[in-house]
Amino acid sequence: MPVTEYQNVKSCLAELHDSKPFPVYLIYGEEYLYRSVFKQLVDILLPESGKSLNYEEIEGSGDNVFTLTESLNTFSFLSKRKVIAFTDAKIFYSKSDEENLLEKAKLAYDKEEMKKAAKHMASYLGVLGLTFDDISEKNRNEKVMSTSQKGIDSKFLNDIFQFASDNNITVPANRDYAKILQDTIEKGFPKGNLLVITTDQIDKRKTLFKTIKESGMVIDCSVPKGNRMADKTVQEAMMKEVMNQVLSESGKKIDPTAYRNIIENIGFDFNTFASSLKKLIDFSGSETLITREHVAAVLNRTREDPIYEVTGAVADRDTQLALFYLSSLLSANMVPLQILSAIINQLRKLIILKDFAESPHGKIWNKKMSFQQFKTNVISEMAAYDLEMQNAALSMQAIFAKPQKDGKKKEKADTDLLIAKNPNNPYPMFQSLLKSENFTRKELIQALETASKADIRLKTTTLNPKIVLEEMIIHICRKG
Repeated sequence: MPVTEYQNVKSCLAELHDSKPFPVYLIYGEEYLYRSVFKQLVDILLPESGKSLNYEEIEGSGDNVFTLTESLNTFSFLSKRKVIAFTDAKIFYSKSDEENLLEKAKLAYDKEEMKKAAKHMASYLGVLGLTFDDISEKNRNEKVMSTSQKGIDSKFLNDIFQFASDNNITVPANRDYAKILQDTIEKGFPKGNLLVITTDQIDKRKTLFKTIKESGMVIDCSVPKGNRMADKTVQEAMMKEVMNQVLSESGKKIDPTAYRNIIENIGFDFNTFASSLKKLIDFSGSETLITREHVAAVLNRTREDPIYEVTGAVADRDTQLALFYLSSLLSANMVPLQILSAIINQLRKLIILKDFAESPHGKIWNKKMSFQQFKTNVISEMAAYDLEMQNAALSMQAIFAKPQKDGKKKEKADTDLLIAKNPNNPYPMFQSLLKSENFTRKELIQALETASKADIRLKTTTLNPKIVLEEMIIHICRKG
């Protein structure tokens, strides 16, 4: 069957409602686009009611091909149809993809998406027949240095090597996984079992690609990466299509200048673009038009202190990102106790936010509410809660404090734990409340105890501060 271009996906998917499904589907190209098409396809092949029992998703590393073939050949006893998804497959790469894989690793690294960067690097090394040890400073292989491009420096290689080592990311064994999957598809699997594969790039010369093309459906979601006028035109057209798709769900429009400002900020990065639009939709509230002022308020803000990256990652319970930022700060000679103090302050703030949410003032809060609803209903309650806590603290201080020389009473309590310090800038308050939902009260108290123990260890032992802080972060971010 001919390859279906992304521009024709809508009509193609519409036809699937009334036609017999193909046994195998391959969706490849730009990540945001193929993920969007993948979701639409699975929703058509398997209605929501049947997904819990008849849908299986397998991560697309080479080692998982054996698990995939086993699932494909297992009958479904409860339904006539079962969908097995092999997502972000790495088995279509070839030596001609070296440059693209390395570029993807560097782009992810620059955006501080370390897990994604390490995965792309693993694929790159697999194509070269190398391992992560071959990019270590001690054993750096000549092949790596000879193929390295501008921007691929020692720091990049060292950081990737360290992250892969810390998170047990390895290069798949050099086996012909593509041939194994090809044989499975050619032999066929039980009627009703459907395979959906997603990947960022493919080698069309591979026999596996040709086999899928002959027996199934291939959807091309790729976008030209060049700087020619023709390439730029396609990039612009597809970016606007994504924009219209995201905005249509909210009923909003965007000022052309605001759109340009976003592109100038992020370039033609579809994932970041869609994510930025969703933030702007939330931030703009009841306003129907997203303006450049909204873009400046949400996307152009710069953080004065990089330590917020660590505390933000801890609040998100993102272990890998928190460890990455921690390593970066320690490499920049930031004092370990300063980092610990910032994390403790973040935990204290989250505990107060949790207390607000569980108080009579916080009954109106719901993590599913929009930013506009938050501005209308919650900010005033947060201010009232702050005032109540200030009065309670003031009363407590009055009991224990020594009389002032002038005989006057303090009008404000000495506290830094106000949750509505700046009501005129409510968006950070909204985000902080959302982050507090990542923990239960018990987990936050335990996290504070963990941080306290780390403080004692840093001050009273000769243990490596990096190890102490890493163990603390892993313990705090660990779920369950």
